[in-house]
Order: sequence, then structure tokens, then C-alpha cells
Amino acid sequence: MWLRPVLLLALLSGCASADAPPTGGQLFAVTADPTATPHRGSNSFSVHVRTLGGQPVTGATLDVLATMPAHAHEAPAPHVTDKGGGLYVVDDVIFSMAGLWQLRVVARAAQGSDGKTFQYEVP
Repeated sequence: MWLRPVLLLALLSGCASADAPPTGGQLFAVTADPTATPHRGSNSFSVHVRTLGGQPVTGATLDVLATMPAHAHEAPAPHVTDKGGGLYVVDDVIFSMAGLWQLRVVARAAQGSDGKTFQYEVP
């Protein structure tokens, strides 16, 4: 029985380091604004990706992952739409229960990869 928590901790530790943005916030400025107050069920976010000089990052691929740290589970992959000009709309972010959720956004573009994690308290 004592092996399960150790194995789970090892698996979670490995996942976190493998998903880390390569540049750690040094390349892009990423913002994520919910289109409504985050709630249980499906949510949408407007994500803006800009260079640190303020120029829009166009044609990026966004990897988006919503997780609930207290329960160590994640939501299904959301749908990302590139609207142009550094604006990306992320739909179908499913917060399945009340509590603290993290939304991790990693942008991959010609300039490199970078990202940010946002926290939302879901009532």
C-alpha cells in the first residue's frame, strides 16, 4: 500500500518537469482573460500572446491544460482558435467542480516556446 503515494508522486513530478516551458517566461507575455466569471462547466478564455517588446505573436500553437492541484486531475483538452494578431480563443475549458484550478498556457512559435500558469477559484 505504501508504494501507491510514492509512485503517484514520482509520476506527477515527472509530468511537471517534462511540460515546463523551455524559456520560463523570458520570451513571451501571455495573458488569459475569462470571457465570464469562471464557473463549473464549460468556460472560454481570450489569450493574448505578445513578445516582451509588445508585438503580437501570430501563428503560434497553444498547448492549454487545466488542472485541479488539490485532486491531482486535469480537464479534457480544450479547443483553441487562432483569431490573428496574437489573439487566441480557448473554448471548452471544463472546470468539473468547485475549488482552485490552474490553467497552463504554453505558446510555441517560430521565436521559441514560452508560457504561463494562471489560477482561478471556481465557486
